[in-house]
Amino acid sequence: MVKILKVILYIVVLVFILFGIGALFLYNFSTIGIEAGHDTSSKYTDKNTVITVLSKENTAFTRAMASYSIGDYRQAQEFFTTALKSAKDPEQKGQIMYLLAQSKKFSGDSLGAIQEYKEIIAEKSFTPIIKAYSLQNMSNMYYESGDVSIQKEIFKDPPYTAMVVANNPDLSFMHLYEYASSFYPLGMSEMHVAESYANELNSRFAKPTATSSVVTEAYVKIIQEKIIHAEADIRRISDITQEKNQIPAILTREALVKEKLARFQHTSFDDTEATFKRAFDMYSALGQGNGIDGFTRYFYASLLANYYNGTRDSDTITLLTPFYTTNTYANSSAEQFFKTEKNNQLRAKGNIVKLALVDSKFKSYLMTLGWTSADFLKK
Repeated sequence: MVKILKVILYIVVLVFILFGIGALFLYNFSTIGIEAGHDTSSKYTDKNTVITVLSKENTAFTRAMASYSIGDYRQAQEFFTTALKSAKDPEQKGQIMYLLAQSKKFSGDSLGAIQEYKEIIAEKSFTPIIKAYSLQNMSNMYYESGDVSIQKEIFKDPPYTAMVVANNPDLSFMHLYEYASSFYPLGMSEMHVAESYANELNSRFAKPTATSSVVTEAYVKIIQEKIIHAEADIRRISDITQEKNQIPAILTREALVKEKLARFQHTSFDDTEATFKRAFDMYSALGQGNGIDGFTRYFYASLLANYYNGTRDSDTITLLTPFYTTNTYANSSAEQFFKTEKNNQLRAKGNIVKLALVDSKFKSYLMTLGWTSADFLKK
């Protein structure tokens, strides 16, 4: 069980990167603050953001945003490069460089994007939060693709070389997320770090001893602090249009971290469930469709099936029902996961089979995706 849940947490990393990150971030300078010597924050507010000002004053930026919004990222790069020449302060320059990095990323120029992000992080005049987002996005790029060349490019020079743990990319990237948090505790980065500690708890200290109890308490304290930071970031972005779409993803990851804490009785499975419900409430409030809540639905159903000894089977079925009674999840990332996991590529097949045993119609749905009766037999 521990191995299955540890592996499927990697899956949620990917799906949340794909759907929860990558927005055009509008920074809340009235609450974040500016680094010493470059305080132009009075010019920008929640209503009058950097992007708002740039859109009014910088023609090349407006053209870049138009190209960016329709997915013409190569054209956007050209306009963002031109827009940089007219940037009036570090906030504008940082915002344009960030969107230039994003454009390179989305156009497939991963190495170029990494270099742009690194320039942002190294520039002393830029705001802490734009550095945090740049670090977070660099980490996300690796998990999106698993491309070793991305890993090598990120960690090839200082200060990143010091973060490398040999033969352990997950721990290396946890250090990168921690570095992001040192600039600003973004909710998603905080949950990445919390997840790493939670995974370590479940793999090394599943059977507590006198020695491990001390370490467990220290880890739990770190995880709880990260959850507090994530909740604070959720409050920060709740009124920022281009950022609040991350909230359901942050909450789902928080629920998965709490599920691990519940095994050590530092929270409850009921608290975990309540966090899943908050995620669904936010999906609804944001009007996010197209099956984007598929993994949240899957993980929530898994919680009920795995930890309530059959007493919540009807609720598990309720969660799974939309997968096979609507077209909402057709061709979604969750459905693609169900298709490929028949081969146990990510070692989550056992967990899916357990859900199929609870809900026979979900089993039938899996068979329409290529599963066979043999896939449900115990090995």
